[in-house]
This record gives sequence, structure tokens and C-alpha cells, in this order.
Amino acid sequence: MSASAKVVCVKPDLAWTIWPKVEHWVRAAMERGGLGLFDDVKEDVLNGDALAWLVWDEPNLVGVVITQITEDVCCIVACGGDGILSRLPLLKTIEQYAIAEGCARMRIMGRKGWLRALPDYREHRIVLEKDLR
Repeated sequence: MSASAKVVCVKPDLAWTIWPKVEHWVRAAMERGGLGLFDDVKEDVLNGDALAWLVWDEPNLVGVVITQITEDVCCIVACGGDGILSRLPLLKTIEQYAIAEGCARMRIMGRKGWLRALPDYREHRIVLEKDLR
């Protein structure tokens, strides 16, 4: 990951402008993970019920993370892109956002392979979680 890499939250009212650039990553992540439906995630992002976080490695857009808050849990429902595993330290930005929003936990819905890449997270049934307290 280069020093210029960053993750930036898209304002919900602008999500429709970036969706065509990231939907292929979201679709691929949803198909690989087998948890949830692409159309539901798309609707949630475009309605502002979920957030899209763009992963930049200046000057290139290299990935996307989709989050959704339910009660006190910030869930990463999709994460995809080019070399996304090397950019996982950028999740700290999303974790800080979740703390500011009053979340007690981060949750990742995905494949078991994420557990190896995220040692701060633990397996919790079929999801990965990190306590933010």
C-alpha cells in the first residue's frame, strides 16, 4: 500500500454518481461471499441506508467498502477491489467513523479468508467482529 492510499466516504446523496464505477467490485464481493443479495446492497447504498467508502491509491480508484449501521454494530457488507487485502489497514478510518457514530462493534460478513487478513477480528459464528470499546 502506498503512502497516498486512503479511504473516503461518499455522501449518500452522491452515491448514484459513483455507483457505476464500483458496482462490479460490489457484485463480485457479494457473489464470492454468498451472504446477502447484490440488489439489496445496491438499493441500500442508493437510498442512503448504507455507505460506500472509496479506496484510493492516488491517483487511482482501487476498491470500495460498503458499510451499514444497525443498532450499535457497523457491518461491512461488501468489500472489493484491486489488491484490496493490501489496503486493509485503511479499515481504521471506518472503525473511527463507527466509534464516532456510537457503535460498539465492527462486523464483517464474508469468507473465512478474511480472518487471516484481519488478526484484530475474531470469528463469531459465521461473521468476524471487532470490539470497539
